[in-house]
Amino acid sequence: KKGEMLDGEGGFCVWGKQVPADVSLEKGLLPLGLAHNVKLKRNIPEGGAVGWADVDYDATDTAVKTRREMEAAFGRRNAAA
Repeated sequence: KKGEMLDGEGGFCVWGKQVPADVSLEKGLLPLGLAHNVKLKRNIPEGGAVGWADVDYDATDTAVKTRREMEAAFGRRNAAA
């Protein structure tokens, strides 16, 4: 529910499954490892995917900054693909 704090991997209200990187990037999905102590900005249906846009996160957090930098640097398709 909107306003709820997510408790992350191994918690009560979060579970995850693997998706291909290109799908995760295309949909702007929040990595499971970063779904701890972030507040939902909107209701998410049970079993629904949570994206970066769905949570309030600390953009200055080292793990968040590193992940966002990785997404920007490596999120493009391989030229050889």
